[in-house]
Amino acid sequence: MLSAHYALAKQLGLDDNEIRAARRATSTDPRTHAMLRFAQSVALQRGELSDADFQAVRQAGFTDALITEIISNIALNIFTNYF
Repeated sequence: MLSAHYALAKQLGLDDNEIRAARRATSTDPRTHAMLRFAQSVALQRGELSDADFQAVRQAGFTDALITEIISNIALNIFTNYF
């Protein structure tokens, strides 16, 4: 599955360094970094998020609607990987 995600990231224009950084949930862009960290927290903590997790992603400019979209995409990817 990793190779498919890598290929898609390349098609979207990400370079090797950006892809490696994203796999570590880091980015030089502060907004992207906050989103990646939040997504990592959702996945690793299995949805048991703290107020600080939500506060950090909101401070980066994410609305409740965008946070819901992030979580929805995580769920979709998890279920897709099951199949």
